Amino acid sequence: MSARDVYLSLFMFTTNLQPGNPDYTKVIIQHMSELRKLGYSGFDLPIFPNDGGATHSDVESYLGLRRSFDRAGLDDLGFTTNVAATRSFDPTSPYREQREAALAYLKSRVDITAALGATIMAGPIVFLASDAAAYVNGHTLHVDGGVAEVLSLPVAVSS
Repeated sequence: MSARDVYLSLFMFTTNLQPGNPDYTKVIIQHMSELRKLGYSGFDLPIFPNDGGATHSDVESYLGLRRSFDRAGLDDLGFTTNVAATRSFDPTSPYREQREAALAYLKSRVDITAALGATIMAGPIVFLASDAAAYVNGHTLHVDGGVAEVLSLPVAVSS
């Protein structure tokens, strides 16, 4: 990713890309194709936790999603994901089973990121988890691939 790339977070539209749903994949591809025409060079993809804990099937379904993107001519786009612990998957839990499930979950999210050919957008997560974040209050941290900055630029009007 270069400094001029502008990524759009699909979290703004959905938290579940439904990688096993071919009809929904077509909709996502259509949106990505249109957004690419507007200048977006990549997308931050939400990785939705499955209910059954079958992390291997998650990886396979997201690999299939990436193959669909490539077949649709979206192979030039960049992708990022957010890999973070959740309330349900807490690696700091005092309970061994919950810690092990959380670590398996986090590993699967990293494996999904690799299957997508993506990178992990960890910067904001690392910052918010650090002591430095204690000095930030009353501010919205836009984790949107630069969209807020681009939208706030002055627009020249010609007649």
